[in-house]
Amino acid sequence: MEAINYGKYYTYGELEAVLKDFQREFPEMMKLSSLTETEEGRNVYLAEITNDVNSDKTKEKGGYFIQASMHANECGGGT
Repeated sequence: MEAINYGKYYTYGELEAVLKDFQREFPEMMKLSSLTETEEGRNVYLAEITNDVNSDKTKEKGGYFIQASMHANECGGGT
């Protein structure tokens, strides 16, 4: 897995690759799923992150909603 570069803005494809890398590297801690697809064919991802994504107790935990890169000219939030 490549190190994340916090000094640059990532494209959609680069962000998608980072999310998939995290899921491959830490499958017990991260579950990645697509909520929907945009008109341009891009996935809108949900990343569930916890100490054990397969535990029944995961559903009982509180959560945070973080939204970033909603608009093409607002790439800073994704980084």
